[in-house]
Amino acid sequence: MRLIALLLGLVFLTACEATGPEPVEPDPPYDGPVDVNGDPITPRAEVALGEACGGMMGLRCQGADTNATFCNYEPADICGAADAMGRCTIVPVACPRHIRPVCGCDGETYANECLARAAGTGIIAHTACEDRAAQSGFIGSVEPTWPPQE
Repeated sequence: MRLIALLLGLVFLTACEATGPEPVEPDPPYDGPVDVNGDPITPRAEVALGEACGGMMGLRCQGADTNATFCNYEPADICGAADAMGRCTIVPVACPRHIRPVCGCDGETYANECLARAAGTGIIAHTACEDRAAQSGFIGSVEPTWPPQE
């Protein structure tokens, strides 16, 4: 009887050891956004030309340190407000001479979109900044104060 119990115990232990521990499945490959080195994006990472930039993570364009690229915002991107993202764009080196005023994200009026981009700024509106301020009811640069002073 002892011999049978011993043999059953050995068979059971051998069966457990033969299967071994549960196989560990490898992590799935990362398929999210990556920086210029191919690493997962982290805050303040540098991203390549044409990639999303700015936003909550403050993604920077590769080449922005040398003013070769900038984070370009279109009017719908509201100059990065509310964590809106722009696109990494090359700074133009030559622009046409036509005049179609735009308001840059820096608050300056430029003769056309190309000149705004050459200055390294996105566009908030396809009108002069002064026109945009008048349309919104904001005139001048008076800081609001509270409580109102008489």
